[in-house]
Amino acid sequence: MKAAITEGKGDLKIMEIPMPEINEYQCLCKILACATCTGTDLKIIDRKMGWCKNYPVVLGHESVGVVIKKGKKVRYINQGDIFLRPTCVYFGEKIGNYYSAIGGFAEYGKITDVKAMKEDNKEINPYTIYQQKIPSELNISPCDLTIFITLKETASFLLNIGCKFDSSLLILGSGPVGMGMVYFSKLFGCHPVIVAGRNPKTLKYIKENWC
Repeated sequence: MKAAITEGKGDLKIMEIPMPEINEYQCLCKILACATCTGTDLKIIDRKMGWCKNYPVVLGHESVGVVIKKGKKVRYINQGDIFLRPTCVYFGEKIGNYYSAIGGFAEYGKITDVKAMKEDNKEINPYTIYQQKIPSELNISPCDLTIFITLKETASFLLNIGCKFDSSLLILGSGPVGMGMVYFSKLFGCHPVIVAGRNPKTLKYIKENWC
């Protein structure tokens, strides 16, 4: 299968790599879409992401995929389910000669039945907590679903730093991440929320809709 590979030298290549192999608690997914994260992928390409030390790597964490095959001990996932963040290679593993830089920029990936593994007292790869099923009733295209990952990350970050009602907040940047921060900070009741950015169009949108 094809995947996006970097050696961390400012390079990006489409390479043929092995298909991901699933264990009895995992599912094989056809990856439908994967978006580029300027805060992660571009830094990995330039070796500026501290946790990414081993190269070459498979890029991509903003992936969306559909389950096409199940392991024999999978109990809570079905074929046809749509998941966020399928990866062709988990952290601590390799696929062929390639390491994981999340590994969503590939034709195929895998997700894990975490609930079944917990019931069976099996050790779970920490990355699996980010793999989330999308409700079947949502009629949203795979490309649009990638933004859910940014929304999850921004909401989680604000909660982790203790944002709550009447917290004051300064947000630097008015791109997709900055807009997500503004949206959730207002939902959480933060005040005042100050946004500093360089794009007048996004700043105007933020002011008209959330401030």
